Amino acid sequence: MFKDAYRIGVIGIYSGIESQEVLDKFRRYLEQMGYECDVLMYIDEDFSDPKIYISSFNNTEVLPGGRPESPKVDRFMMKKYDILFNAHFSDAVPLRYISKYTYARCRVAPYLEPMKDVADLLVPVQPGEELPKLLSKFCETLEIRPYVRK
Repeated sequence: MFKDAYRIGVIGIYSGIESQEVLDKFRRYLEQMGYECDVLMYIDEDFSDPKIYISSFNNTEVLPGGRPESPKVDRFMMKKYDILFNAHFSDAVPLRYISKYTYARCRVAPYLEPMKDVADLLVPVQPGEELPKLLSKFCETLEIRPYVRK
């Protein structure tokens, strides 16, 4: 299943400019390997910083109860990804909603209690693990190799 994957989606949470740079670097890495990759980032506040260049949404685009309502989020959720990486360690309800209701064939997340009901594959993590290590574990677990067109 994973060797046939081509479209990859990545969702993450904004925890500073460095988290954006890690996700963008990962996106570029996957694209250089031949995959189509989109990243969507959730900002757990009501502001939008002009330094944020990755597609993102914030609390002003989240309904009471945690359901995101934004054209960006809708487009992301409707796209038929082969793999969706939950690249975050948080219990952010909007990101869990996206993961649960996306059209992705396989949803991958860190092995954390809140992720059990929104992921198909859970990857073990250590307490205090950093985002780059998590992304590396995703690739190792799924044996992501350069994409070869059939």
